[in-house]
Amino acid sequence: MAADKKRFADLTGNDNGRIIEEKDAANTKRSTENSVRLFRKNLLEKGKGADFESMEISELEENLSRLYAEARSEHGTLYKKSSLQTIRHGLLTNTKGIDIIRGLEFKNSNFWHYRKI
Repeated sequence: MAADKKRFADLTGNDNGRIIEEKDAANTKRSTENSVRLFRKNLLEKGKGADFESMEISELEENLSRLYAEARSEHGTLYKKSSLQTIRHGLLTNTKGIDIIRGLEFKNSNFWHYRKI
């Protein structure tokens, strides 16, 4: 290895912060934002509060069940399996500490998710 080339870079605190902020790809961030926007819009249309992050688990599970059962694309067609999975994963990142995909409390909403497939 050449004497002037280091194997390990010297990162500053700013570099570490930037790397952490950029860890998610732009498409992932956009997908997450779209998932959250869709769920909030659904909640508002149903006369519920849009702040799903502070809902009790049972209320969150009920609203997710309704979302998966009733959601349609902007053209009025059912979502594809991959689209629903993307929505679920986008919402998962905003339900801090609550696993809406594998949590036992969410078996009904997960039933509706898989039932539509």
